[in-house]
Amino acid sequence: MLGGSPKELRPRNRALVLREVLKSGSISRTKLAAETGLSGTAITRITRELIDLRLLEESEKTPREGVPGRKRTQLTLTSGGPFVIGIGIQATDASLVLANLRGEIWHRLTIPPEIIADFEQRAVEILLLADDLLRKFAITLEEIAGIGVAVAGAVDPERGFVASAPPLGWSNVPVQSILSRHFDRPISVENLNNALIAAEHQFGVGQDRSNLMLFRVSYSIGAAFIVERNVVRGMSFGAGQVGHMPVAGASDLCSCGAHGCFNTVASGLAVLADYLDEPYHQVAAADAGTNTSKFLKMLEDSCAGNTRAQRALFRVGEQLGEILKSFTMAFQPELILLSGQVGRNPHFIDGVRSATDAETRDGGLRFDRVAVTSMSVAQGAVSQALSRFVFSEDLAIRSMPRMRSVDDSKTPKSMAAGR
Repeated sequence: MLGGSPKELRPRNRALVLREVLKSGSISRTKLAAETGLSGTAITRITRELIDLRLLEESEKTPREGVPGRKRTQLTLTSGGPFVIGIGIQATDASLVLANLRGEIWHRLTIPPEIIADFEQRAVEILLLADDLLRKFAITLEEIAGIGVAVAGAVDPERGFVASAPPLGWSNVPVQSILSRHFDRPISVENLNNALIAAEHQFGVGQDRSNLMLFRVSYSIGAAFIVERNVVRGMSFGAGQVGHMPVAGASDLCSCGAHGCFNTVASGLAVLADYLDEPYHQVAAADAGTNTSKFLKMLEDSCAGNTRAQRALFRVGEQLGEILKSFTMAFQPELILLSGQVGRNPHFIDGVRSATDAETRDGGLRFDRVAVTSMSVAQGAVSQALSRFVFSEDLAIRSMPRMRSVDDSKTPKSMAAGR
């Protein structure tokens, strides 16, 4: 363990214990001490504090491996609260969800697109949606540990400020400040791609990996990178904004006025242009609302067996696969994650993987290095709240909600797992 004063070590050790319980799902105090390197006395003190706060709970007792006699009590994250709220915002989808500390989503509400389009003036309506959601489960706002907001755009997470999000029509929007007027809870705002890759790194398929890449292919394309366990943000928090990066050999006119941008060959809009057999710039210049409807319909058609839509998705997937070869050589990731409405489409994935080679040399893009993220936009927002306000050294014990006992009979039985 790293050194430090007791005042510095306490929050660090609490976070270490919580993250280990999250990773294990269910773990004994003895195993917890072995995995964290903390003493048995420290584990007893920390877990007692976390149980009193109802962040942890004791579950069934299990026998000791290979040792007869007394069973060990297992510790798990509480399933009934405190809770977090996640708000995920992208051009084709915006939602508000309630989740517990395990990342299990209890309920999801769609945020109407007109609220997003006029966010600064209509943000109070998001509070009204949250009120409806909390009333549904008889939960008070005081039982919310924090709110995570994941936005598809260039985000300064330190100020909670969205510098730009062209598909949303946003420019210089102080999201955290706006929402703080209506929510008396801590709020964290993050770029959607960074939230998704951080979620997979801490809670999902990227656990125990040090170097990851994520490409979220939806209406447009964006990326995120974890290098040596740290999210790469870049100058002005612009790392991962690859949509207008020039691509060798591409020549279509982009909406930005340049030729051969990444978006023109490997985005959802590129798939739509292929599907409609129209030039990219012509499709990109059309009304955004109309394009969104066509885009979503095209994805539905592909799932319903429309071979034209399936071929378009496969061809654009191949384009991305070829481009990923260069990224792979440069960054040497252990895993490349595909995300987004297009990125998770099976025909698109087949196209990406057709460009890989299981027998390629070590530096190349290998078939077994490509995976599909399990995280939805809303889950990315949830994990942002959990990472920032619960599983971190910033866990504010004094301001943590004091939870009432939970009646298991009132716990939703149809919750969707957050992983």
